[in-house]
Amino acid sequence: MMGRRAGVTILELAFVLSIIGVLAAILLPALARAREAGRRASCAANLMQIGMAMRTYADENDGALPWSGGGNDSACLNAFMFDAQIPAAQFVCPSDAGFSHDDLVDPETGQPANIFKLDKQFNGRVLRQSYDYLGAYTHEPIRLPPPTRSPGKIPVMWDWGSEFASGFNHVPGGSNVLWLDGSVTF
Repeated sequence: MMGRRAGVTILELAFVLSIIGVLAAILLPALARAREAGRRASCAANLMQIGMAMRTYADENDGALPWSGGGNDSACLNAFMFDAQIPAAQFVCPSDAGFSHDDLVDPETGQPANIFKLDKQFNGRVLRQSYDYLGAYTHEPIRLPPPTRSPGKIPVMWDWGSEFASGFNHVPGGSNVLWLDGSVTF
């Protein structure tokens, strides 16, 4: 008597694969949201650390934040980065698809790239590829108010934004903002 062959039929295999496909379709958006929430938190931490360094800088410079004279010039961030010993990667939002930490590494040596050389390549915006800085636009340096006064909600640095959701670093559209009082909000 011939026995039945052990194995899996095509129909059974197709059924199992369709169940796996449905589960993946359910789980992948939730995983993407969780991943973006982590990136957003890391971005906020970047801005918070930059904010603390700017506060220290202001304490040592008569209450003035870094400033290059306005006119969309942010060369002051290059000097600030070196003075405060902040790694250039701190100025890159983890959600920024157009700029990455790899852009800040010299491909020939594997060492951190020369920021001043990179700044020429990126038209003076290397440290503003992910975040924009209010001090690049003001006609006078931004100054911290005296300790007896609240600084109010004045934005100092923020994720680049757009009029379209696809232009924001964070999906579905929004920005982390570093405020003059040192807080960071989304």
